[in-house]
Amino acid sequence: MPVDLKNMPDVSIKPAPPKFARWMVVLMILTGFSVVISRLVTGKNNVLLTVVLPAIVLGGLLFILFVIYLLRAISANARDREREQTILKEVRRGRRALQILAAECCTAHSSVGKPFTAIGSNLVKNENVFYPQLSWRGEEDIRLSQIARAGGAKEEQHLQALFRALTRKLAQSLSLLPAEQPVMVFLEHSSSLPEEKAFAFFWDAWQQSGVQQPVSSLAGSGAQVIDDWLDHYTRSEAVLLVVSWQYAPLNTPMSAEAISGLLLGNRLTQGILPPLAFLHRPESGEGEPDALHYAITRALDWVPVNAEKPEHLWLSGVDAETEAHAMLMKGIGAAGLENIDPLTGFHNFNDFLGNPGNASLWLAVAGATQSIHQQPAYHLLISRDQQTGMVWNMVVSPVNSAKEGKA
Repeated sequence: MPVDLKNMPDVSIKPAPPKFARWMVVLMILTGFSVVISRLVTGKNNVLLTVVLPAIVLGGLLFILFVIYLLRAISANARDREREQTILKEVRRGRRALQILAAECCTAHSSVGKPFTAIGSNLVKNENVFYPQLSWRGEEDIRLSQIARAGGAKEEQHLQALFRALTRKLAQSLSLLPAEQPVMVFLEHSSSLPEEKAFAFFWDAWQQSGVQQPVSSLAGSGAQVIDDWLDHYTRSEAVLLVVSWQYAPLNTPMSAEAISGLLLGNRLTQGILPPLAFLHRPESGEGEPDALHYAITRALDWVPVNAEKPEHLWLSGVDAETEAHAMLMKGIGAAGLENIDPLTGFHNFNDFLGNPGNASLWLAVAGATQSIHQQPAYHLLISRDQQTGMVWNMVVSPVNSAKEGKA
């Protein structure tokens, strides 16, 4: 559930206390009237009628008003304390984060023999592999990027080999965890290959990798999975494995093939594997630049860092020269990201790699993590969900980020 600090209840209006000076003036006026009436009726001053009776009446009224004031003040203070506790709880919930324990990825930058050798430096340098070539379908002069394959390898054989290489790499990290520690697996893909067949290839490679931990599948889409995990599984002993791929895409022009695997753990429960980086709560925004600016600012607040801190911005899923791109760039411009160099700190997959489809967000996380391993810095990730159109903003930070509070 998104953390919404914009719609918190307002501070309660405190009631004004009774003004005793005003009531003393009223008492003096009533006493004067009582003296006049007493002299007219009895011909003398009756202390009981002229002083005691007005004092008792006004004292009773003043006591009732003071009790009402106290009850209203107590109620307002209670509402404010509840408001403060709600804000504190929501901020702590917003500042939950996941440890990134392993980050593997493969793109056209990777070699045939070692497809999951670290390519973070290639990605962070915006190394161009996006040019017209023969597509996997045999189409000529199609601008795209493709994962290198051995000559003659068919799509299914190649994908199986890639999954086997990926699961072997992930098994190295999982082998350090207890055999009884649960692993929840989230698979996200975009491909022309049937989902059932691709999933079968992955699970077959998983079985061959020798992973001992019990496994269960997790449903969802994009960054929403991270948001939900931080709400419902932050105290779980389980680790989250995100495997994503775009392979042999249905629409080849301007596309990119990419596969990534991310092993994520909870900061409150996982203490065996040292984290490579932290993945902070995603924040969604859409539409007007103000809403996108707010989402970017909130994503930075969850770290927390100010807007001058990030040195890298990863952008994916947004085509240039579109209204959505123009709106997003206005939102980014308003965020005050001063330390991001437009030439060396801005990484738009569509410029040097192509569109990785549903794998784009996770590829950005893997690339940022591998880059942080070489040079610690804060990375802001902005990705448009291919299915919902929602723009997600999140930060990958070095391991010296602030500790997570109780929530």
